[in-house]
Amino acid sequence: MKKIKNIFLLTCVFLFVFSFYGCSKPNDNSNNPETETHRHIYSMATCITPATCEICGKTYGGVSNHNYTQGTCNTPAQCQVCGKVSENPIPHTFTEATCTSPKTCKYCGLTQGTTIDHKYTIANKTTPAKCKMCGKLYGHTIDNIYNIMQKPALPNGCEVVSLAIVLNYLGYDIDPLTLYNDYMPKSPYKAGDPWETYVGDATGLGLGCYAPCVALTGNRYLGYLGSQHRVYTASGKELSEYEKYLDEGIPVIFWGLINMNGVDRYAWNDYFNGEKVVWHSFSHCLVLIGYTDNGYIFCDPLEGVIEYPKADVEKSFEINFRQACVILK
Repeated sequence: MKKIKNIFLLTCVFLFVFSFYGCSKPNDNSNNPETETHRHIYSMATCITPATCEICGKTYGGVSNHNYTQGTCNTPAQCQVCGKVSENPIPHTFTEATCTSPKTCKYCGLTQGTTIDHKYTIANKTTPAKCKMCGKLYGHTIDNIYNIMQKPALPNGCEVVSLAIVLNYLGYDIDPLTLYNDYMPKSPYKAGDPWETYVGDATGLGLGCYAPCVALTGNRYLGYLGSQHRVYTASGKELSEYEKYLDEGIPVIFWGLINMNGVDRYAWNDYFNGEKVVWHSFSHCLVLIGYTDNGYIFCDPLEGVIEYPKADVEKSFEINFRQACVILK
């Protein structure tokens, strides 16, 4: 009796296992189609149908989850099998705000908040500060003008270096030393009129020169080339009038004082043609290239690209006779 019971249990186990792994469909190549069976070969379950044997149609388990596409805020996710649209809302995908645009959804264009401030680089010896994001120059500043340092070649040659800065901006390939040696009128140290000549030696012991001398130097060079450009003195104007030149992309050769320090002190004076001529201790020539609400931006041959407060610029400009030059066609 116990042996019969064991045989019965083994038979039940066999039938249970066979129901999972045995396929009741006959094999087409079998010589005994009524009895030949196979392991089930299940297809992948979908959200519509469970896993199904490809031979006998037997199913296993339940249906799977929906296979949704990547939805956006204006296009909901949709099942790629049954077409069901997801009821879960997709949040906006915002780009970061910049100085030109607020946070913006890259799918639907919805904006959030406002633009942010420009992120400026630091001005250096040759180039002004520029926004890292949009490329805007700091303040109302002329683009593509590059400073030239006067040292070591011309330690006292800020005037001719400033002239070279503007000429190079206009496309003339001229170095300051050549401009000084070949085109600038000169007189001995403390023995000439700075309104007409460079007094001294710009490469060594020298004082400098004033606007008419710089205009003459530039026009000698431009005349030699047969250029239509000319250097004009533009002295005696209010500072706000020079801003109009800057708005038109015209840099201004400008006389002030070193660091716009406002110190009114003579280094030398003499008489020429019955007129008293004076030279200020801190006389300095540089190129005005931009302005902000509170300051003026210069290509300074001594300091690099730099901004000086408007009040300091006004005082130094007044001390040095409100001199300026521009190059026009």
